[in-house]
Amino acid sequence: MKTFQASAAYTKAMKEILRLMNKGEGNLNEQEDSKLSLLILAAQAYEKDRYIIPALPTIKTNDQYENALLRVSALMQKNNKPGSKSSGELQLLSFMIKEYELEHFPVPKPAL
Repeated sequence: MKTFQASAAYTKAMKEILRLMNKGEGNLNEQEDSKLSLLILAAQAYEKDRYIIPALPTIKTNDQYENALLRVSALMQKNNKPGSKSSGELQLLSFMIKEYELEHFPVPKPAL
């Protein structure tokens, strides 16, 4: 499979992908359709190698859970401005706590 070795080639390919997509799927001839498919696969391979998304941290133990709750409590006492580092930490910890609680403290469905 073709892939790009330099960002300039990737950028050029992305412009060509956009040009072909703007024509509309029904308006591409067979050669353009094939070219679009190959460019998309090559762009995906390039992106996969260069734009790695790290896994989010998780809370695994009750001690980690309790420490996260204490940290959230401390962060909530601050004046967290949107987009600040402490605001981001608060959001991440809140998400991690929610996921831990969903797994370890499930809320039973109400009886009807």
